[in-house]
Amino acid sequence: MGNRDLLLLGLAGFGGLWGTYGFITWSNTLMVKGNGIDPVTAGTVVVLFGIVAVVSKPLIGLVTDLIGKGRRIPTVIVLAFFVVTLLVFGSMTTATQFLIVAPFLGLGAYIYSPLMVAMIPDLSGRRLAGSAAGATNAVWQLGSVIVPVVIGAVFQTTGSFYAAFVTLAIGPLIGAILMFFVREPGKAA
Repeated sequence: MGNRDLLLLGLAGFGGLWGTYGFITWSNTLMVKGNGIDPVTAGTVVVLFGIVAVVSKPLIGLVTDLIGKGRRIPTVIVLAFFVVTLLVFGSMTTATQFLIVAPFLGLGAYIYSPLMVAMIPDLSGRRLAGSAAGATNAVWQLGSVIVPVVIGAVFQTTGSFYAAFVTLAIGPLIGAILMFFVREPGKAA
Protein backbone atom coordinates (compact mmCIF):
# COMPACT_ATOMS: atom_id res chain seq x y z
CA MET A 1 0.00 0.00 0.00
CA GLY A 2 2.59 2.58 1.11
CA ASN A 3 4.49 3.43 -2.08
CA ARG A 4 1.42 3.76 -4.29
CA ASP A 5 -0.47 5.83 -1.74
CA LEU A 6 2.50 8.04 -0.91
CA LEU A 7 2.98 8.69 -4.62
CA LEU A 8 -0.69 9.64 -4.99
CA LEU A 9 -0.44 11.84 -1.90
CA GLY A 10 2.68 13.47 -3.32
CA LEU A 11 1.04 14.18 -6.67
CA ALA A 12 -2.13 15.44 -4.99
CA GLY A 13 -0.03 17.81 -2.88
CA PHE A 14 1.71 18.98 -6.05
CA GLY A 15 -1.72 19.91 -7.38
CA GLY A 16 -2.70 21.66 -4.18
CA LEU A 17 0.47 23.72 -4.01
CA TRP A 18 0.06 24.49 -7.71
CA GLY A 19 -3.10 26.37 -6.81
CA THR A 20 -1.86 27.85 -3.53
CA TYR A 21 1.48 29.20 -4.68
CA GLY A 22 0.18 30.13 -8.09
CA PHE A 23 -2.34 32.34 -6.34
CA ILE A 24 0.25 33.80 -3.95
CA THR A 25 2.70 34.48 -6.77
CA TRP A 26 0.31 35.95 -9.31
CA SER A 27 -2.88 37.17 -7.62
CA ASN A 28 -1.72 40.70 -6.92
CA THR A 29 -0.40 41.24 -10.43
CA LEU A 30 -3.42 39.59 -12.01
CA MET A 31 -5.87 41.75 -10.06
CA VAL A 32 -3.95 44.91 -10.98
CA LYS A 33 -3.19 44.09 -14.63
CA GLY A 34 -6.19 41.91 -15.41
CA ASN A 35 -8.91 43.91 -13.66
CA GLY A 36 -7.48 47.34 -12.93
CA ILE A 37 -7.69 46.95 -9.13
CA ASP A 38 -5.39 49.42 -7.38
CA PRO A 39 -2.26 47.77 -5.89
CA VAL A 40 -3.10 48.64 -2.26
CA THR A 41 -6.53 47.03 -2.54
CA ALA A 42 -5.05 43.99 -4.28
CA GLY A 43 -2.55 43.70 -1.43
CA THR A 44 -5.39 43.93 1.09
CA VAL A 45 -7.17 41.07 -0.68
CA VAL A 46 -4.04 38.92 -0.36
CA VAL A 47 -3.61 39.86 3.33
CA LEU A 48 -7.22 38.86 4.04
CA PHE A 49 -6.63 35.59 2.19
CA GLY A 50 -3.51 34.97 4.31
CA ILE A 51 -5.10 35.79 7.67
CA VAL A 52 -7.86 33.25 7.11
CA ALA A 53 -5.28 30.69 5.98
CA VAL A 54 -3.17 31.11 9.12
CA VAL A 55 -6.15 30.88 11.47
CA SER A 56 -7.77 27.92 9.72
CA LYS A 57 -4.77 25.57 9.44
CA PRO A 58 -4.66 24.49 13.09
CA LEU A 59 -8.45 24.36 13.27
CA ILE A 60 -8.81 21.75 10.51
CA GLY A 61 -6.40 19.44 12.29
CA LEU A 62 -8.28 19.80 15.54
CA VAL A 63 -11.65 19.18 13.87
CA THR A 64 -10.51 16.05 12.02
CA ASP A 65 -8.75 14.73 15.15
CA LEU A 66 -11.95 15.18 17.17
CA ILE A 67 -14.12 13.55 14.52
CA GLY A 68 -11.64 10.69 14.05
CA LYS A 69 -12.98 9.49 10.71
CA GLY A 70 -9.83 9.92 8.64
CA ARG A 71 -8.33 12.65 6.53
CA ARG A 72 -8.69 11.45 2.94
CA ILE A 73 -12.33 12.49 2.38
CA PRO A 74 -11.93 15.87 4.14
CA THR A 75 -8.89 16.48 1.92
CA VAL A 76 -10.88 15.66 -1.22
CA ILE A 77 -13.64 18.02 -0.08
CA VAL A 78 -11.23 20.85 0.74
CA LEU A 79 -9.39 20.51 -2.59
CA ALA A 80 -12.71 20.52 -4.46
CA PHE A 81 -13.76 23.61 -2.47
CA PHE A 82 -10.42 25.20 -3.43
CA VAL A 83 -11.16 24.54 -7.11
CA VAL A 84 -14.56 26.22 -6.82
CA THR A 85 -13.20 29.24 -4.94
CA LEU A 86 -10.41 29.71 -7.50
CA LEU A 87 -12.97 29.69 -10.31
CA VAL A 88 -15.28 32.07 -8.43
CA PHE A 89 -12.38 34.41 -7.61
CA GLY A 90 -11.31 34.32 -11.26
CA SER A 91 -14.76 35.47 -12.33
CA MET A 92 -14.78 38.50 -10.00
CA THR A 93 -14.20 41.99 -11.39
CA THR A 94 -14.51 44.49 -8.54
CA ALA A 95 -12.48 45.15 -5.42
CA THR A 96 -15.51 44.44 -3.22
CA GLN A 97 -16.06 41.08 -4.89
CA PHE A 98 -12.41 40.13 -4.42
CA LEU A 99 -12.55 41.15 -0.75
CA ILE A 100 -15.65 39.00 -0.20
CA VAL A 101 -14.26 35.88 -1.89
CA ALA A 102 -10.68 36.13 -0.52
CA PRO A 103 -11.42 34.61 2.93
CA PHE A 104 -13.11 31.58 1.36
CA LEU A 105 -10.21 31.18 -1.04
CA GLY A 106 -7.75 31.40 1.88
CA LEU A 107 -9.65 28.64 3.60
CA GLY A 108 -9.49 26.32 0.60
CA ALA A 109 -5.93 27.20 -0.32
CA TYR A 110 -4.35 26.10 2.92
CA ILE A 111 -6.35 23.66 5.01
CA TYR A 112 -5.66 20.64 2.80
CA SER A 113 -1.96 20.67 3.70
CA PRO A 114 -2.18 19.81 7.44
CA LEU A 115 -4.51 16.96 6.52
CA MET A 116 -2.03 15.63 3.97
CA VAL A 117 0.95 16.00 6.29
CA ALA A 118 -0.88 14.06 8.99
CA MET A 119 -1.44 11.18 6.56
CA ILE A 120 2.25 10.63 5.82
CA PRO A 121 3.17 8.59 8.94
CA ASP A 122 0.08 6.42 8.50
CA LEU A 123 0.96 5.69 4.88
CA SER A 124 4.70 5.20 5.37
CA GLY A 125 4.85 3.71 8.84
CA ARG A 126 6.48 5.47 11.77
CA ARG A 127 9.96 4.12 10.98
CA LEU A 128 10.04 5.79 7.54
CA ALA A 129 7.94 8.85 8.36
CA GLY A 130 10.84 11.31 8.11
CA SER A 131 12.06 10.01 4.74
CA ALA A 132 8.51 9.81 3.42
CA ALA A 133 7.74 13.35 4.60
CA GLY A 134 10.86 14.69 2.91
CA ALA A 135 10.20 12.90 -0.38
CA THR A 136 6.51 13.77 -0.40
CA ASN A 137 7.21 17.40 0.41
CA ALA A 138 9.79 17.57 -2.40
CA VAL A 139 7.12 16.48 -4.88
CA TRP A 140 4.65 18.98 -3.39
CA GLN A 141 7.13 21.83 -3.73
CA LEU A 142 7.56 21.16 -7.44
CA GLY A 143 4.04 22.51 -7.88
CA SER A 144 5.06 25.81 -6.32
CA VAL A 145 8.19 25.98 -8.49
CA ILE A 146 6.55 25.24 -11.84
CA VAL A 147 3.26 27.14 -11.54
CA PRO A 148 4.56 30.74 -11.69
CA VAL A 149 6.03 30.17 -15.15
CA VAL A 150 2.90 28.44 -16.43
CA ILE A 151 0.50 31.09 -15.11
CA GLY A 152 2.71 33.85 -16.49
CA ALA A 153 2.69 32.19 -19.91
CA VAL A 154 -1.08 31.67 -19.82
CA PHE A 155 -1.78 35.28 -18.86
CA GLN A 156 0.71 36.65 -21.38
CA THR A 157 -0.73 34.50 -24.17
CA THR A 158 -4.42 35.00 -23.41
CA GLY A 159 -4.52 38.30 -21.52
CA SER A 160 -7.34 36.63 -19.60
CA PHE A 161 -7.63 36.87 -15.82
CA TYR A 162 -10.13 34.01 -15.85
CA ALA A 163 -7.92 31.74 -17.99
CA ALA A 164 -5.15 32.18 -15.43
CA PHE A 165 -7.50 31.10 -12.64
CA VAL A 166 -8.82 28.14 -14.61
CA THR A 167 -5.19 27.07 -15.01
CA LEU A 168 -4.65 27.50 -11.26
CA ALA A 169 -7.76 25.41 -10.52
CA ILE A 170 -6.51 22.48 -12.59
CA GLY A 171 -3.91 21.62 -9.93
CA PRO A 172 -6.25 21.17 -6.96
CA LEU A 173 -8.80 19.47 -9.21
CA ILE A 174 -6.27 16.81 -10.13
CA GLY A 175 -5.23 16.68 -6.47
CA ALA A 176 -8.80 16.01 -5.35
CA ILE A 177 -9.21 13.25 -7.91
CA LEU A 178 -5.94 11.59 -6.90
CA MET A 179 -6.75 11.84 -3.19
CA PHE A 180 -9.94 9.93 -3.79
CA PHE A 181 -7.78 6.90 -4.68
CA VAL A 182 -5.46 7.07 -1.68
CA ARG A 183 -6.07 4.11 0.62
CA GLU A 184 -6.01 5.38 4.17
CA PRO A 185 -4.98 2.62 6.62
CA GLY A 186 -7.85 1.50 8.80
CA LYS A 187 -10.43 3.45 6.77
CA ALA A 188 -12.88 2.23 4.16
CA ALA A 189 -12.00 3.25 0.62
